Amino acid sequence: MIKNIMFSALFFTTLASAEIPTEMYMPTEAGGFITLTLEDCKFPQAVNLGLLHRATSSESNGVLHEGCWNSPSIAEAPSHPGIRIIPVVNTWWEEDQQITTFRTNQFSPEKKRWDEKPVKGDI
Repeated sequence: MIKNIMFSALFFTTLASAEIPTEMYMPTEAGGFITLTLEDCKFPQAVNLGLLHRATSSESNGVLHEGCWNSPSIAEAPSHPGIRIIPVVNTWWEEDQQITTFRTNQFSPEKKRWDEKPVKGDI
């Protein structure tokens, strides 16, 4: 229950319905999606870093990468004039064992591709 509340609060700005999502998605340049779930992270080294939930990243060729994620709370962050705090998602991947950070507004409860902007004029 606590996980569901934290997950919905984390993404409240991107939710269009009152239903609590069980997964969030972000399209990747490899033709797949990064998927954030509420399942427990299975990598002790990521859990030790505070990344408690399972993440996957897929490619268009079917390759699936395993990782973990968290989103640090901004509730306690000090405010500074002229500085806006941006909510982020930290991900950790088994292959490189490094943390990569994304903005939370890049994730959606629906699998959808990024909009391609039309190119005007000659390049």
